[in-house]
Amino acid sequence: MNYRYEKDVIGEEQIERDSLLGIHSARNIRIFKLGGWRLHRYATYIKMLLFIKKAAAIANRAAGDLNEKKAQTIIETCDLLLLTKHNDQFAVETLQGGGNIAVNLNINEVIANFANKEHSKKDLIDAINDVNLSQSTADVCRTAGNMAVYEELTKFQQQFAKLVESFQQKEKEFTGIASISRTCLQDGSKNDMGEFFSGYTAVLQRRYHRLESVYAQLLAINIGGTVIGDGEGASKNYQALIVESLITVSNMPLTSTTNKFDMAQNIDVHVEVSDQLNIVAEALIKIAKDLRLLSSGPETGFNELRLPQIVKGSSFFPGKINPVIPETVMQCCFEVGGLNYSIHRSSENGELNLNVFEGYAVFKLLDSIQLLTRAITLLNDYCIQGISVNSEQCKQYSESLIPSIVSVKEQFGYHAAEEYYKNILKKRDLK
Repeated sequence: MNYRYEKDVIGEEQIERDSLLGIHSARNIRIFKLGGWRLHRYATYIKMLLFIKKAAAIANRAAGDLNEKKAQTIIETCDLLLLTKHNDQFAVETLQGGGNIAVNLNINEVIANFANKEHSKKDLIDAINDVNLSQSTADVCRTAGNMAVYEELTKFQQQFAKLVESFQQKEKEFTGIASISRTCLQDGSKNDMGEFFSGYTAVLQRRYHRLESVYAQLLAINIGGTVIGDGEGASKNYQALIVESLITVSNMPLTSTTNKFDMAQNIDVHVEVSDQLNIVAEALIKIAKDLRLLSSGPETGFNELRLPQIVKGSSFFPGKINPVIPETVMQCCFEVGGLNYSIHRSSENGELNLNVFEGYAVFKLLDSIQLLTRAITLLNDYCIQGISVNSEQCKQYSESLIPSIVSVKEQFGYHAAEEYYKNILKKRDLK
């Protein structure tokens, strides 16, 4: 009594009676158990899929391809799902073959079953014939992926801007504090800590603007192109209406791509966005490494910076505090690099008319964005904003041997400074 049974050409599936899943989703969940990368992890992506199904119902109604009653039922159902979430019903594994078919079937079945709970049998919504009308997995999921990545990047940029602002503040705060520069990890000339931090500000600002210029490409979508870009299976009227309908539903500045065949075959835009995120990650790794070095010690390290004390550093050494935030950020950035590698592999392994690995690339890109968003928020809130300078130690370094040699060189020339340096070393040896 707690189950229902559905059949298709492959066989029969047992489904919990109150579940919104259909036979395709249920079979997928039963078979694919690879690591928990379920669709419900990606709330923004699900939202975009619901926007697309709603927009498609509106466009199909306007095109005369879907009757008013069914169209309105689908529209209202999508609105309810957007409000109530029911994310547990979007449970198919995203790590699988088939070009994202399970994802599209999952969304279709949940919409249809949710709608049919409230309607008589004669008004039943069919997951394929009604919810998926004029669509293909290829154009639905590619469009949803672009939209979801764009929205998540918008959130990322907001946090990124806050991190840049914090570095700008520290740059001003540390200006006028003299320390020492280092090249090849050897002593160099005097170094103003504010000027030193300006290098961090500059690289992060540059990466922010470069990413901003890249991800706008995601607003070009291929909905209406169905499988390979020719629009087969969708009426001309629908194709003319769907993008404007989706713009209205989503309130996003979308455009129809100029070549839907290209978009079915190629995911180089995903790769480019991922590459830019990876460059951000590499810049953050460099900064995090510097923070570890500059705060090292405190008695036998550089001890120029003091990082906020967050958690206990050792179960063995009393009082030991570790640079846990920079180290955590570094590990997050390592992960971003690995995800970037996977996205490159997804791009190069597409073949012929459709890149069936597009969905995998999108989910890995969403993982990368969300992880990096959390990492920079952690870095900003628990490290950068609370960094201070050990002015006494910095002053001592700024007055050490090599900076004084540089001063002699500027006054008397390189060779005189070299002799001066040798004499000091001889005196030290005598001692």
